[in-house]
Amino acid sequence: MDQVLKLHGSWASPYSLRIIWALKLKGLPYEYIEEDLANKSDLLLKYNPIFKKIPILVDDGKPICESMLILEYLDQIWPNQYPLLPIDPYERALARFWVNYFEQKSVSLWMIFRSKGEEQEKAVNDSLEMLNIIEENAFKNQKNNIFFIGGKIGIVDIAFGWICHWLKIIEDVGVDGIEKNDPPIKFHCASGNDDLGIHYPKFNDDFKFKFGFNLFRETVFFCHFWWGTKDAIFEVYRDSGNCGAEGGLDSGTCYWLIKEDGFYFSPKYNPPASELIRKYGW
Repeated sequence: MDQVLKLHGSWASPYSLRIIWALKLKGLPYEYIEEDLANKSDLLLKYNPIFKKIPILVDDGKPICESMLILEYLDQIWPNQYPLLPIDPYERALARFWVNYFEQKSVSLWMIFRSKGEEQEKAVNDSLEMLNIIEENAFKNQKNNIFFIGGKIGIVDIAFGWICHWLKIIEDVGVDGIEKNDPPIKFHCASGNDDLGIHYPKFNDDFKFKFGFNLFRETVFFCHFWWGTKDAIFEVYRDSGNCGAEGGLDSGTCYWLIKEDGFYFSPKYNPPASELIRKYGW
């Protein structure tokens, strides 16, 4: 174990950052080897012939691949040098749960760059839902802590840490909708037959309700709204077939706008402000 650790990574890889952060926290010396992912080195292909990916940590000639596995390896070999996982069994299980949650859900952040149109919009909404869940649970049942679990940087913080950098990148490339509301707005609307899902709009965002049809030409949606400490449940309904009658909307589609003082409605698409009807106030 006297040999210097070697880390094969890439400056653009958030997963490489995880290992760099952990090595620095543990105070372990290492040699960093920058890999050109467009022209992978023989060593990279030798050390990770299955996935051919970075990061790769080489310890005494033995390669360890996959960033979260590398972090656990470091914690097992150097348990007393800034432990990354909690000692308490429950907190350790909790940490692994949140790491696993993030590894599954963070795919949506990558899809923002790899998709367009409705697929990209879905990726943005999925990312916002993930970020809000993380934000809501980060300090749950944790008193006087500024990190996810416990009073110092741990494995969950390292797993999540690269998000901050990537949100700035998403903003720089011009993708709308991912920036954080303060406080965040969340709403969920559903009827007996349709579920419109959970959404995280910004003020002055518009959205459309697509109502189903029934014999009485009236469909009720129950909407639950959260905004900071405000919490409201109310009914939204289509009556007399008015929605979609103007402005080229699909039949049964109503236009809504959320503002700081409540919900506004119009049967027209993108109506002038004077024609917006304030239906629900805070």
